[in-house]
Amino acid sequence: MTETGTEPGAMPEAPEQASVNESPEAALARENETLACFAWQALLQDPKTAAALFRELARREPKNPDYWAALGLALAKNSQRREAILALERAVELRPKNIEAWCVLGELAMDEMEWKKAAAALRRCLELDPNAKNAHGLRARALIKKGEKLLTQG
Repeated sequence: MTETGTEPGAMPEAPEQASVNESPEAALARENETLACFAWQALLQDPKTAAALFRELARREPKNPDYWAALGLALAKNSQRREAILALERAVELRPKNIEAWCVLGELAMDEMEWKKAAAALRRCLELDPNAKNAHGLRARALIKKGEKLLTQG
């Protein structure tokens, strides 16, 4: 018998066999982690693929705010702003203190000329982090546009 507890010349147990006793939940979590790694890598080079992967992850784990936020980023990179806004709204609903999601949500709302939503999202971002990069200028611009819209409608 060798130090590893196997007979000389015997094959060690394959790692796949070790996962046979893994619970279905643990196997799904491991699979989702692997899928998320691929999705994050794809985000830089292929946002369309990243969006598809994060959409699947959000479907599998609908209460995971990280997947919703990442889906929002991927959709934004694909110029799918409306869908990105919905994903980011879900992300901040699940994790209200997600500064980055609030800031990106505000920027996207500005792109869609939704000034009230943009100002509110950027206000929340600044409440969470008064030093949030670019948020002060973006919020000021959103408030100006919101005011201009009110003036032209009234």
